[in-house]
Amino acid sequence: MNLTVLNFDGTECLTQIPDISSLQNLVKLTFECCENLVAIHDSVGFLDKLKILSAFGCGKLMSFPPIKLISLEQLDLSSCSSLESFPEILGKMENITQLELKYTPLKEFPFSFRNLARLRDLVLVDCGNVQLPISIVMLPELAQIFALGCKGLLLPKQDKDEEEVSSMSSNVNCLCLSGCNLCHQILNHYILRKII
Repeated sequence: MNLTVLNFDGTECLTQIPDISSLQNLVKLTFECCENLVAIHDSVGFLDKLKILSAFGCGKLMSFPPIKLISLEQLDLSSCSSLESFPEILGKMENITQLELKYTPLKEFPFSFRNLARLRDLVLVDCGNVQLPISIVMLPELAQIFALGCKGLLLPKQDKDEEEVSSMSSNVNCLCLSGCNLCHQILNHYILRKII
């Protein structure tokens, strides 16, 4: 099919996004404010031409399928009040330069977050007990991190990848942690040593 834009915004009866693997020409897919959406078919994560993907305001959505969207430029998962994990990223995605996650109670990011290879700006607003990924220092172009009102901002998990990451430096030149309730131990151990 030649369909390039698919918009389900505000469809109250929609509970799942079906298999759309036949829509390989999609450039824009949005299903914003679908209050009863609980499932997204894995095919959504494998649309090579998709540039814009928005699930803004899907309050019952608890998980997002893995993504390998090589053309994606905009991803909006804000105001997904039941979503706790950022999706796995299965390959390099080099067209996203800014990522904003607002009012989504993320608890962790996958190590594959490093596949957002050209990310420059990361903005988190009121994301609760979010755990910054240790792979964040592996993003070569990341320059700005804004974590605003993330009162439970946590250290990364100690895992097998930490040794590889601990010796790396980053290019972050702007770090805003307003309203995050950080103690000096976190600043010393994580922020100052590994990000700055």
